[in-house]
Amino acid sequence: MSEEEKLRSQILALEDEIFKFRKEKDSLFSEVEKLLEEKRKIQQQIFDCRKKIESYKAQRDKVNQEIKELKDSVKTLRNRIFEKIEKCKKLRSEIVSLRRQVLTGKNTAKEMFENLEWKIQTTSLTPIEEKALVDKVKFLEKELQIHQQIEVKEEEFRKESGEIESLKKQVDSLKDKISGLVEESRKAHEKMVEFLKRKGELKEKAGILQQKLSELKTVDNDLHRKIVEASVKKRRLEEKLREIVEEARIRKAIEVSEKIVEDAEKKLGKGDKLTFEEFRLLMSRRKLEFKS
Repeated sequence: MSEEEKLRSQILALEDEIFKFRKEKDSLFSEVEKLLEEKRKIQQQIFDCRKKIESYKAQRDKVNQEIKELKDSVKTLRNRIFEKIEKCKKLRSEIVSLRRQVLTGKNTAKEMFENLEWKIQTTSLTPIEEKALVDKVKFLEKELQIHQQIEVKEEEFRKESGEIESLKKQVDSLKDKISGLVEESRKAHEKMVEFLKRKGELKEKAGILQQKLSELKTVDNDLHRKIVEASVKKRRLEEKLREIVEEARIRKAIEVSEKIVEDAEKKLGKGDKLTFEEFRLLMSRRKLEFKS
């Protein structure tokens, strides 16, 4: 096999190699595009997860703030209940103390008071009898005053007791509302945790895709390097081939010219007529010989 044939064979082999590398690169590009599209979708899903997390966190925090405010209200109501219970205890103690100061019931004392007043007004009494009756009237009048104080405090006790029950109902109502909000907060928190977990899984998946892309980038760089190296080698071989072809063409042209000159000299020797080309080449040869 001649050197030219070897060079052509090597060039063809390099062209096949470059074609193969480019085909692999194209296939790699398609795979990279596919992975990039998948990564973009995952990044969008991560973005959506972030929005969901922010939304559920805001919802949970808002509900938790409502719960805090309601708990503060419950605390305030319980303080009021405690104050009213203490007041009721004091009123009960005062009522017991006042009851110990009376010897007769209210109705009895009232009836006795009215009878004595009537008797004093309608009956002729001695000064001693009148004084005795007046003393009894004063005693009963004091008893009735104490009974009146007892009634006022009992009325106040009932009022405070009623308010305590009303406040307790408000506390129960707020506690029910708090329970509902606690459940709402729990659900929002669970949703937030769910999307946090989902976001973590997606980020892990995106990381794996990025690792694959990095690996493919390394392969792509290697293929590009191989294509460049093969192309440079091919260009050098092509330059060498052109030089060989040119040298062969020149040698061939010289051989043809020498043959024409040889034939022209033979024709001159025979006295035959030369063609223009034969004459031109023969003159060129002789000029060269003359210069030499």
